[in-house]
Amino acid sequence: MITLSSVKEYLRIDGSAEDALLNSLMAAAGAYMTGAIDDYAATYEADANFAALADMLQFAYIVEAYRNRDAANDPRANDKHFSYLFFAQMTQLQNWTAVTGE
Repeated sequence: MITLSSVKEYLRIDGSAEDALLNSLMAAAGAYMTGAIDDYAATYEADANFAALADMLQFAYIVEAYRNRDAANDPRANDKHFSYLFFAQMTQLQNWTAVTGE
């Protein structure tokens, strides 16, 4: 599970001036994942591989939203903020089937 401290380390942010924004972005990333992936919470808890990929995808969401926060209200900005990698990982998580090794 991602934490404020891990997000700040990932983004190389010192201090607490951005904490409120980062907490908001973390909540949005979590809500996005929960809304986009069936049984997200249960699968996250049950499968460490799923959780690792889900955490990385949340970091990607947060990084993208943080870096483009000024463009969010700019009508000239295009809607294609997320990369192909982001959507490929989301598709993988949406179609996740646990590998049991059986």
